[in-house]
Order: sequence, then C-alpha cells, then structure tokens
Amino acid sequence: MRLELHVVTDDSVLSHRDFLANANGVLTSGVVKVFHLRGPSTSLRKLVELAEVLSPIAKRNGTKFVVNDRVDLALMCQTDGVHLGARSLPPEKVREMLGPEKIVGRSVHSVQEAVDLSLEGVDYLFLGSIFRTSSHPETVPLGLDPLEKLTTRVKVPVIAIGGVDPTRVSTLLEAGAKGVAVLGDIWGSPSPPQAVLSYQ
Repeated sequence: MRLELHVVTDDSVLSHRDFLANANGVLTSGVVKVFHLRGPSTSLRKLVELAEVLSPIAKRNGTKFVVNDRVDLALMCQTDGVHLGARSLPPEKVREMLGPEKIVGRSVHSVQEAVDLSLEGVDYLFLGSIFRTSSHPETVPLGLDPLEKLTTRVKVPVIAIGGVDPTRVSTLLEAGAKGVAVLGDIWGSPSPPQAVLSYQ
C-alpha cells in the first residue's frame, strides 16, 4: 500500500528563494499524495501566484493540491480542496461552498474533537502533534495513544503530523495512521526533492 504522504509548507518555507524550484522537485517526485499550500501570514497575492504555478504541476504528477484555510483562494484557483484549522469555517459550510467533489480536511488535537468532526463531511483528519516538533516547540506531543484510539473510532483516514521523519513512519502506520504529514523534515533538508524520496 502506498503511503499517503502530505507535504505542508509554512511562511518561512514560502519565502525561501529556492522555494519554487524545490517545490517543483517535490511535486515531480511521484511520492506526494497531497501538497498543502500553507502560509498564514503570506499575502493573498503571493499565494495566488504560487498556486497558479504549482497547482498545474501537481495535477500533471497525480498529486492533489489543497490550500490551507483560504476558501477564497481555493475557489479562485480551482484547487483540489482546502485544509481547515480550528479557526476556519465549519467543514459543512466549506463543503457547501466548494461542492462535493472537492477535498475538505481538518486539523484536530484530541480524540473527541476528531470524532465530532468526522461526522461533518471531512475527507481526512490531521491529528497532532504526535511527536515533539520544532515548528511548534511549545506544544506538548500527544504520543501514539490518541492515534491508536482515534483510528478505531472514525471511518475517515487519519493523517499523523508533528515530528514525523522516515524512521517513524512504520510506527505511525502500525498505530493506525493512514499516512503522514511532513513539514520540517522535508523543507529543512539541504535538498527537499531528495528528502521526499525517503518516504517512498
């Protein structure tokens, strides 16, 4: 079974001078299932520019392209969907706006929150942070126990996020995760296109 790999960006990643070249390499690797354009403090203009360049590359390589939080951007650029956080619009409302064929994902941080949201028409759930992560150093990691509990209670795929690297993938899959979401281990490496190949 192919690992469901989600690759996520942040503002720092998007501002890197080599981002487009690295993103192109990541998307053409054939390894990524879903690419998340995430930049909470990045301007809408910049996000639109990036989406217009990267979304067609993703499509040509069989990768779904979603944007984080920005339903307006998803509509403007006709991306494959949107990933929501705690401060985003409710999934049911977003589904009405985007239509049934689009992807709607949601980040969760507890089993009960995830169970409740799984009934609102989401296509997958991000659960984390599972391990300690440099992108959220203040966050106490959940560990594997909530992941194991959640995957027995919901039907939608659960994607593990937070401190993920290739050495932890098998442990996360054994705990019930359908896939993993990665930020730092890929974008923080000297060669993101090479780093993503470690998740084949």
